[in-house]
Amino acid sequence: DYQIKLRGQRIETGEIEKLLLQSSKDIKSCVVLKTHDEKLKQDHLIAYVELLSKTKADESSLLSQINEYCQSHLPLYMIPSMFIILDQLPLNSNGKIDRKQLPKPDFSKHQIYSNNTTENLEYIEPKTDLENELHLLWSKLFSLEKLSMNQNFFSLGGNSLLLMKLFTYYQGNFSLKQDMNIIVFFKHPTIIDHVRLIMSQMNVDDQSSKLKKWHPHHVTE
Repeated sequence: DYQIKLRGQRIETGEIEKLLLQSSKDIKSCVVLKTHDEKLKQDHLIAYVELLSKTKADESSLLSQINEYCQSHLPLYMIPSMFIILDQLPLNSNGKIDRKQLPKPDFSKHQIYSNNTTENLEYIEPKTDLENELHLLWSKLFSLEKLSMNQNFFSLGGNSLLLMKLFTYYQGNFSLKQDMNIIVFFKHPTIIDHVRLIMSQMNVDDQSSKLKKWHPHHVTE
């Protein structure tokens, strides 16, 4: 088994792979740690899946089934952020999975599953001005082209330090009430959650204020 460390937690990837096999008898899998952004240290558990059955019409439903099984049987920090289907898992000369040959994930195109059972994995687009502003901010922060409004901050690779910086940015740009506590943002970590929290805590006179022109270093530096 391979042991990795993700956000302070030690994880045996073999345990996750065994559970994936329990979720469906029609797959082979390999779970590895991949980095999305070296500077921000956005690490993700990625599950590579080979379908043993060659009928691939139900790929989406199978992945949803596997993800739901993980949600029910694994702690949040052990649930893969992304599932990638391969025609065949690469093998070495000994017939074992060659982890070094696994393709690098395209984080801009693949669905990143949120580690939160209360969220709908279906894409939800921003609608209001404030939703669009925060959606743009998160998209730049995580270097992702397509983000659903119900995406979980932590499943994207965010950590407590980055959330503190984001909270400070919210305070500076939205004139939040002084008694606003960062804890509520930890407990409600999706984009739409943050929009609602900001709207509920902004001073009345500032409800029509806009985000200043934003650049990634404003939050990450």
